[in-house]
Amino acid sequence: LKKLKLSMSINNIDQKDTQEYYKFIHQPSKDLNKTLNALTNYMNSLFSKGAKMGYSAHLDSIEIEGAKRGESRYLKLSGLTKKGSYTFSDTIDGEDNLTIKNILASKDKNNSQALNINNIQFDSKIAKLYNFMPEFMKFAMKNANRPTQEPLTPKEAKQMAKIGKKILNNGIFMSFSPLLVQKISAQKENIDFNKISLDMNASLDQNSFDPKSGMSPMMLLAFLHANGKVVLDKKDFINITTQIPPRVAAALSMYVKYEGDKAVFELKFNNGHLLINGVPLMQ
Repeated sequence: LKKLKLSMSINNIDQKDTQEYYKFIHQPSKDLNKTLNALTNYMNSLFSKGAKMGYSAHLDSIEIEGAKRGESRYLKLSGLTKKGSYTFSDTIDGEDNLTIKNILASKDKNNSQALNINNIQFDSKIAKLYNFMPEFMKFAMKNANRPTQEPLTPKEAKQMAKIGKKILNNGIFMSFSPLLVQKISAQKENIDFNKISLDMNASLDQNSFDPKSGMSPMMLLAFLHANGKVVLDKKDFINITTQIPPRVAAALSMYVKYEGDKAVFELKFNNGHLLINGVPLMQ
């Protein structure tokens, strides 16, 4: 692990709540329950009154060596940068950005036939996510002293399920745009791909889904909408079809659309049905 840098900021915090928190920290109660209650109240305030949280992290490189089923493995990530910001009110809204200069995977450090992935970029956004943090923090603080390996009691599992139901019922919007890879190569596997990009967004409408009433999770598909686009070089797509099972290659060829020297897959999901370049996905 080389040169890890981290930073975090929190803005728009209720000043009165913060003063009360620091006063309590400097003069803590001997009663553990009072301490946990004070911390819970502060965290609830922090995550429910429009607080804005930002972070950034940069890692020059990390190397991992090990073995699996008797074979050595080596992985190195270089130039990893991640940053993001989130706002907490009735909902959680935020965005993240991840870039990785290089991923190297091989049997050892000197393997010339290693898998190389260069210049990865991944941007994501989330919006309208039900702000579960105050309830979750209250639950977590209440169970702060329990062993981590101890299973949830039926009552606790019910509390967590209630939070999960609120998240689903409130709906959510997510986007991944872009997921971009500039270069993928592996000499042994005859892989040499240029830029591959993926843009995707998905939303779940507000709904009244309730698993306790016997509703199937499949019913949520009626509230799910998604759009996406995958683009890669035509020659790379043709290369892929020569290296995968013929049936899979034939299926992909049914859906691909060529735009100049690019192979394009446009995805649309509505009312439980997926279209690829306007063609329904075979069931």
